[in-house]
Amino acid sequence: MKLKFTELDYQVDAINKTTNAIFENSNPEEFSIEMETGTGKTYTYIRTIFELYRQKKLSKFIIVAPSIAVREGIKKSFENLSSHLQEKYSSIIYDVYSYNSKKLRNIENFCDKETLQILIIGIHGFNRDNTILRQNRDGLSVGLFESEKYIDKIANSNPIIIIDEPQMMDAEKSKKAIASLNPKFVLKYSATHKNLNVPIYKLTPCDGYQI
Repeated sequence: MKLKFTELDYQVDAINKTTNAIFENSNPEEFSIEMETGTGKTYTYIRTIFELYRQKKLSKFIIVAPSIAVREGIKKSFENLSSHLQEKYSSIIYDVYSYNSKKLRNIENFCDKETLQILIIGIHGFNRDNTILRQNRDGLSVGLFESEKYIDKIANSNPIIIIDEPQMMDAEKSKKAIASLNPKFVLKYSATHKNLNVPIYKLTPCDGYQI
């Protein structure tokens, strides 16, 4: 069954305010977008990704999730939205990868392809020293790389980071892990931010109730 999606005015407002804030800031770093649960937060940041590519050809995006369950939910959202995105952005070629340590070729594709590339990864996939992404690529069965670490390959692509539920990744270890990705800038989406950084959009509980 084909799912039908209709963008809502407040979602468009959030997308526009986010892209405008990025384009108007000569050195963007971290921005906070506050949206109530159930108001289409995931849809909003997926559409923001496509708008940033369409308008500025920003092509490397990593969505960081607090858990495997959330990561898989985001992946499912992309699957459900595939027809909708095709209708709105028919000229955009893109790939979406859900990180799998047994499919490391996806990391190479993410970093090397010039089309829109989106990687979904749980924070536990790269916030410890013994994870695959932090190992040297020498001698591994993939046979694609030399001595550089996988995390270095990603960092060299200077990706844009989208953090889903950042309050769940507020530990110093997680902050350092995200910084090691060398982000061009960071967009944080949550209903319950602990640290707002530069707030650029807010959908209050009252607003959410009235939708």
